[in-house]
Amino acid sequence: MAEGTATADAVQQLQLSKGHTAGPTFVSWHKSEGTWHTVTAGADTRLVTRHARNHQEIKSIENTHGAWNCIVTSPDNTLVTGVDDQYVKVWRLPDLTATRSLVGRFVGTPRCCCWDKDSCLIAAGGDEANLQIITVKDAKIKFRVKNEGFTRGIALDPEGQYLAAANADGTVSVWDITQEPPKQQLRKRLGPKIDHDDDVARQALAWHPDGGTLLAVAGPDNDVILLERLSWTPVSYLTGGHEGNIGVVAFSPDGVYAATAGADNKVVVWSVDKAVQVAVRQLSCIATSLSWHPQNNALLVGGSDGCVGIWSAPVPEIGAGGHKMPSPWLPVDDLLKEADRAAEDTRKAAGGSFDDFADLEDDLEDDDMGHVVKRRGLAGDAAQGDAGGGAEPDDLLDQLDAAAEEAAAITAAGGYGVSRFAPAAAGG
Repeated sequence: MAEGTATADAVQQLQLSKGHTAGPTFVSWHKSEGTWHTVTAGADTRLVTRHARNHQEIKSIENTHGAWNCIVTSPDNTLVTGVDDQYVKVWRLPDLTATRSLVGRFVGTPRCCCWDKDSCLIAAGGDEANLQIITVKDAKIKFRVKNEGFTRGIALDPEGQYLAAANADGTVSVWDITQEPPKQQLRKRLGPKIDHDDDVARQALAWHPDGGTLLAVAGPDNDVILLERLSWTPVSYLTGGHEGNIGVVAFSPDGVYAATAGADNKVVVWSVDKAVQVAVRQLSCIATSLSWHPQNNALLVGGSDGCVGIWSAPVPEIGAGGHKMPSPWLPVDDLLKEADRAAEDTRKAAGGSFDDFADLEDDLEDDDMGHVVKRRGLAGDAAQGDAGGGAEPDDLLDQLDAAAEEAAAITAAGGYGVSRFAPAAAGG
């Protein structure tokens, strides 16, 4: 479905396949009878489910009232869409039948939408000054939140407490939606100004899946700013990978990696804790949508020219120095349990106490890049995680550190050569 070819500057080209007519294309995954398929929507008014392996259509419907502006699949395999006809609609998968004619209507065009983790709430925004939070069961508006400007990014945090939105003028806002009415926690100009009349332009915005410990937002310097939950202050930056505004950011299912898409037609995969590039692909268009496979090492890409494709193995299995790269989809709870088990085993072998290792982590919490990465414990308490140098006794984090250090060294040396991770003819 998508192939990688070498370019003169040693950055592989990701070849996409035609899925829709020219215009922004939006993509997501859905599961049917144990198999993962893709669902895509575009400017040609078509909503399509496809076989992931061969790109063949399974089913499609047309919206006679205009183009699709956003699609997101819920954890329970239901699809929400925003359409030019000013409606937000919910669809059953895989048959693409509407559960209701609409769940929300806007005065202006809805441009972005999202689910909560329980598939009970939908948040949507667009060209009007209000955001809507809608209860799916009865299709009623739970809250309207005033948001001056044109909303081009929206996200509900995994804990169900906060709603974040990004406007075309670069303003990022956060509300506590557990209060009535929702109480604003942040409103600050953080990102670049984009043209609100440009159908392709979006503002990157995403919560880290590990309890929303980080909020990723587009920065003004072709970068992504990682804001700490509660304080809303920057703790890290994903920078140096793009030469144009970043319109899309998507965390991998376990939060170890993030994928970004920019106006420079590049898609970059980053190690989140080290804030360094892991891999990069060049497209022939702007990527308008990114979606990580929920249970595999693959990234679904939708382009501004109507094309779609799958980047196979965006996270290399083996790094340049022979170290195994951590999975992008291992569930967060499993990752943390594995880390705690490894730390406990090491403690027993050394004859020390678990508190000794907690003290060690405290001593090492500031990594060599000068930022601290939050890690939530098994009981849900925020804890400082070691992000540097392989001092953590946890094998998984050691692997990540080693791979990230290799990536940093390669980046400093002038970028990734195709031969470092895969032959030029390998699928992208």
